[in-house]
Amino acid sequence: MIQKEIEIQIGQIKEKMQQLLTEKKMLQKENAQLKNNLQEKEKENGVQQERAARLQTQVQALLLLNGEKTDPEKKELRKTIDQHLAVIEQTIALLNE
Repeated sequence: MIQKEIEIQIGQIKEKMQQLLTEKKMLQKENAQLKNNLQEKEKENGVQQERAARLQTQVQALLLLNGEKTDPEKKELRKTIDQHLAVIEQTIALLNE
């Protein structure tokens, strides 16, 4: 009698282990998919942030051309433009090496 109960319990444990292994595989697959989705979203986010930065720079340049900025705003814009130009010049220098 006890032997039979032990065998039944062992069978139940084996079934549960098989279920857990199946669930683990499914979770690993889902995790991989979520990681891929995250990487895609992060890449997309980076592209959108770069685009927003470019658009912001264009807006600032247009406002400067229209003369709607105060002197401190113009100085800040010039500083930003100078920083962008410095980065561009560094990039060109690296490409020429």
